[in-house]
Amino acid sequence: MASSTFSVLGFTIPVYSFALVVGIVISIGVAVRRGVARPAVLVDLALGGTAGAVIVGRAGHVLLHWTYFGDHT
Repeated sequence: MASSTFSVLGFTIPVYSFALVVGIVISIGVAVRRGVARPAVLVDLALGGTAGAVIVGRAGHVLLHWTYFGDHT
């Protein structure tokens, strides 16, 4: 079974949490790059990125542990 964590510079990082952080950072980065001036839009984009990261992170978790979830639907 694939591990649900990875190590970087001696730190153990859960894959799911990493996916959440990446989604938030990418969504904020896109908003800043496009020059979004209104903070409300930036917050909406960050929340949308977080929701997307939760969905993609969970799908990745299920794929990493497919042997378990295949038997326990």
